Formats: sequence, C-alpha cells, structure tokens
Amino acid sequence: MRWWRAGAAAATIALTACGGGSGAGAGVSPDEWPVPDRRAACYELRYTGDAGARFPRMLVIDRGGRSGRAFWFPASRADTVWRERYARGHWTRTGRGRLQVTFGQGDEEIRLSLAQQNAYAVSGYAVRRGAERTAAVDGSHVSCPPPPAPPRAEPAP
Repeated sequence: MRWWRAGAAAATIALTACGGGSGAGAGVSPDEWPVPDRRAACYELRYTGDAGARFPRMLVIDRGGRSGRAFWFPASRADTVWRERYARGHWTRTGRGRLQVTFGQGDEEIRLSLAQQNAYAVSGYAVRRGAERTAAVDGSHVSCPPPPAPPRAEPAP
C-alpha cells in the first residue's frame, strides 16, 4: 500500500495499536504525551455536508507493517473534539491500497474506511456509531504539523 512518496522511494504505512496508558488527556505531562513517528503520513480530510465536526479533519498515521497507531489532530484552534481521541486511534490494512482507521469503541466508535486514489489522495467513508452517522470522505496528503499541546490540567477544587 503506497500512501506517499519520498523522492523516488515509496513508503508503506501501517499502524500499531496504542499501548495501555498511552492515551492523552488532562493532567498528562507533555513529556508523557504520545507523539506520532517523525515519518508519519498526514492527511487533511474533507467530508460531505456538515460531517466535519463529528469526524477527524486531520488524520496522522504512524508507520508500520499491517497495523499501527493513528492520531486525531485538531483542525483549528477552536476544535476541542480531538482531545479525547488524540492518540487513541488504530489502523489496519484491509487490502491492497485500503486502510481502516478506528477511534474509540462500542457506542462511541468512529471508523474511517479509506482507499488510495493516487500517491497523494485517499477517499472512502466515515461512520460514527451511536449517532449512526455516515459521510463520504476525501483526503489529501499534507505536511505533518507539529503535535498539538496537551490540554492543561484543571486545578483540583
């Protein structure tokens, strides 16, 4: 599966499951907050209708073989949805040029099924369980932004 090209060489992407305790959240020191591999692939995603508020607009995929870790980056400064799912994504290769990315589980699961269109583009669909929302998605490979800063810990009352 070729997800982007670096010079003449093609890179293969795969994600590794997030290990226990690697989730981001309030009260986590910036030194302990997981960050994507420096060779990760980043995609800016666009959805049909108003679905962008419910699904990741910036997807970061760590390198791997057949599966690996996925990150949900904020789309803008006003975006707060990303925080609870930041480093809690997992991707799995489902076939040649195909990838499934999952954030969460059970009633709050968000699943993206993506297929490579060319060296710089993907398309597919996204499903949000619980709300039973589905949207078509297109994505473009972009330069990876720096990881977002962890949310500040709220002082104890």
